[in-house]
Amino acid sequence: MQNLIRNPVYQALLRNATRPVCVVDREGIIFDVNEKFSHLTGIHKEKLNTKTFKSLVDSTPENFPGDGGGENVFTTRLKNFENRETWLGSSVVCIDEENGFYFVFLKDITEHILFESGLEYRNKQLNYLTEFAYKLAGLSSEEDLNKTIVECLKEFTGAPLITFSNYDVSESMLQLSRVDTSRAVIRAVMKLGNLRSFKRKVPIPQDKYKIMVEEIVEINDSLTGLTRGAVPEVLSGLITKVSGLTHFAAISYVSSGQLMGTSLLGFTSGQPLPLREHLMTFAHLAAVSLRRRDAEKALLKSRERLRTIIDSFTDILFVLDKNGNIEASNKFSSQLFGYSIKKLKGHSFSEVTGYRKDGAGYKVLKSVFEEGEFRTMTHEQNGKVYRGSFFPIFGEKKRVISAVLHIQDITERRELRERLYQAEKMNTVGQLAGGVAHDFNNQLSGIIGYTELLKTKSKDPTCDRYLDKILSSANNAAVLTRQLLSYAKKGYREDVPIDIHKLLEEVLELVVQTKTEGISVVKSFYAENSIVKGDPNLLQNAFLNLMLNARDAMPDGGRISVITAIRPQSTANGSSSDKPLSNNTLEVLIRDEGMGIPGEILGRIFEPFFTTKKEGEGTGMGLASAYGTIDTHGGKIFVKSKEGSGSDFSVMLPLLKDSFR
Repeated sequence: MQNLIRNPVYQALLRNATRPVCVVDREGIIFDVNEKFSHLTGIHKEKLNTKTFKSLVDSTPENFPGDGGGENVFTTRLKNFENRETWLGSSVVCIDEENGFYFVFLKDITEHILFESGLEYRNKQLNYLTEFAYKLAGLSSEEDLNKTIVECLKEFTGAPLITFSNYDVSESMLQLSRVDTSRAVIRAVMKLGNLRSFKRKVPIPQDKYKIMVEEIVEINDSLTGLTRGAVPEVLSGLITKVSGLTHFAAISYVSSGQLMGTSLLGFTSGQPLPLREHLMTFAHLAAVSLRRRDAEKALLKSRERLRTIIDSFTDILFVLDKNGNIEASNKFSSQLFGYSIKKLKGHSFSEVTGYRKDGAGYKVLKSVFEEGEFRTMTHEQNGKVYRGSFFPIFGEKKRVISAVLHIQDITERRELRERLYQAEKMNTVGQLAGGVAHDFNNQLSGIIGYTELLKTKSKDPTCDRYLDKILSSANNAAVLTRQLLSYAKKGYREDVPIDIHKLLEEVLELVVQTKTEGISVVKSFYAENSIVKGDPNLLQNAFLNLMLNARDAMPDGGRISVITAIRPQSTANGSSSDKPLSNNTLEVLIRDEGMGIPGEILGRIFEPFFTTKKEGEGTGMGLASAYGTIDTHGGKIFVKSKEGSGSDFSVMLPLLKDSFR
């Protein structure tokens, strides 16, 4: 060894080496070092002699220093003598194989190792963020998403305390929903904060909200600083003491300027914090998923609301494709046609509704898809009238992708409109007839009066006969004017209790006396109470006119049925006034088996002077005066008739209240 030390080549190598160098024997015992080696280890040269190289580093290869005849290269770490970490690149070269001496050349590669380590850490976190993004893509449930965010944050940061809170926009409050930490920390924090439950709402003032939206990631050594005084210093210090958490991070999940939620992370002493940029990326990924979840919830809520609205319709609603196939429907449609909503889907609306595929319905549907405009049509089926309304649904580039078909049963609406028109017409005619009859009646009074005066002075039989003719014609005209006044509700009438059953008996006796051959009369009085209030003469005349009309409708004979019954407020259809009836109503039904009334004149039968009889056989005032009388008594007349199948005249009169039993 002494010979080696005195060797000038050896001295030159040791002295001029640009890196720390030491000389060891086969056992790894250090015999000599240069100044750079002493400076690297921080140990004086004399103290290094006789130490083993292995005592200075964490590890060496099993065959250290070597087998001779080659270079032994390895990486190790210098033991922490000065609280610093030093990584070494080591290269061992044999300089005296016979005696077993080796040069150990060292290089400080700490910066390189830390750079590689940091790069590896960054890559690991970036890979994890990518995995996190994939995990979030498949989640929609609120609980699953919140849980996944907390679990991924724990795996991503290793923080021993992680919380997650949802932000309620409507209440401007944070709702703590998940906490991931030890039970001991939870109990301690709840005790210190005098909390009954972690899951409570915290109001967020506007100024704090603005900061949270702008500062996505905040890091602080205390909860007081992190929360800007919301957590008192005393409580913050106690939490740190109990939990061992020394530094904290807050994450705001913000999407499109809207706070979606927050997380609080707590770290222990010496635990490294994730890079801010990585936490920012994590926050952005989570916020996008939270935003998507809220959008899906809003969409689901909107769909449920729309479904509720659609199902509340008591009309037929279909969504159709361009071929007329049903894509969606409402509950009423499924119940009406006996299909479930799912089973209706795919059927053509012609199968379900009876529209022909080559009919007007499909032509209208085609025009809606081609022109993109609203269309309507009417369709009559089984005695009912339906209105179909087609509404286009637009997709991209204003292209029609579907059409909504709204089918309404407008039978009753049309009949009500016709009844209203008829009532207005009858009222107008009545006013005109009443005015004419009043003036005409005044003229007749003069004619009759002067004629009677002439009779008292006449001595000529021939003249008397002429005067009688004048009086007879004038009296007939007076009867006609009284009928007109009755129709127009302007004549005098009594207002006394009347037993309709007795009145009908009297009318039937008159009809029997005047009936033609082959006509029979059947009465069925089912009403237990038949007392109404009114003018017996006017009502008798009205029922007589109705029965004579029934008789005249059967020139070849038949049966007249007179039926009475107590009815609730009538819902029958027909021509009459639109006054509401009381809930206790007497119905008198007069039915004949005659020729019936053609549909085109059914709406005119109550007009004054309208008649289908030959000239001289009727004045056209019988039904008109009956209509006026019944209307004056607060009643209604309904007519049901079909040509060739007879007619039903239904008279509804309010019962006298004092007669109720």
